[in-house]
Amino acid sequence: MTFPLVYVPDLEPRAIALAFWSQPIRHSKSRTNSGSSLRQKSLHSGETLTSRAKRNLKRSRPPRRHCRVWLLGLGLCFFVPQLLQIVGLQWPRAARIHSRVETVPLSQYAIVFGAAVVNETTLTDVTRERVEAATLLYWQGRVRYLFISGDDRQSSQAQAMARYAIARGVPQSQIVIDPLGIDTHDTCRHFAVFGDRNSAPKSVVLVTQGYHLPRAMLMCDRVGLQTSGLAANRLGLLTSRGSCPLEILWIRSARFVREAGLTWLYWLRIYDRLSNEAERLQPSGGSGQPLP
Repeated sequence: MTFPLVYVPDLEPRAIALAFWSQPIRHSKSRTNSGSSLRQKSLHSGETLTSRAKRNLKRSRPPRRHCRVWLLGLGLCFFVPQLLQIVGLQWPRAARIHSRVETVPLSQYAIVFGAAVVNETTLTDVTRERVEAATLLYWQGRVRYLFISGDDRQSSQAQAMARYAIARGVPQSQIVIDPLGIDTHDTCRHFAVFGDRNSAPKSVVLVTQGYHLPRAMLMCDRVGLQTSGLAANRLGLLTSRGSCPLEILWIRSARFVREAGLTWLYWLRIYDRLSNEAERLQPSGGSGQPLP
């Protein structure tokens, strides 16, 4: 039995509402009939409320097949370029990449590629490893001159690397610096210009890490140089390369992906369009200068 809501002025609205909702409420016949017909219709079609909810949930989710296609596509985009880089770039040059100083062929010049320098004077581990490998080449008589290339616009890479080599006993007269070696391609082109102007032999030794050597050799070969490479990271010059295996794996994977991407940009002729800042700063090209 329902009770009608009667307005009583002495009572607060909240009390009136509580009194009303505390009474049993009976639905009208039409509303009950409509709900019953809906349930009968659902049962007649063999569908329950649970199955309908599951069907609606499936509609809201993206199809799994599309997710698999996207994952497969991303995997192909990631692995195929790297596989082609290994087959087309690293394997053909593997015989010219050396892991010991004694096996490096005799040459007049060693090209030392620049890397990061901290506070104008302190070489990072990667940079120091390259310079120390080059000094070993000099002291064991494999090369006579060091062509040290780096970006001196902000951090004086080439100057700091040359001073480090002098501190290791390399005479100042045996060092040539390239202050506009902004990237690998710049260094190769600048040495080619330097060699033409000074009648230097085309045969050179490239000194850098193993992951960088294939791309560096490709770019220097394209400008007419005859290259061999010394993998500085295989000489055991650094006592430690990190304490966390996951961190080491992440760094090596990132370097590999970076080299693959830059190599493809070079093959597609996009790298040449981007690598021209040194020529804008010095239109004649960096020819290399003796250390002052």
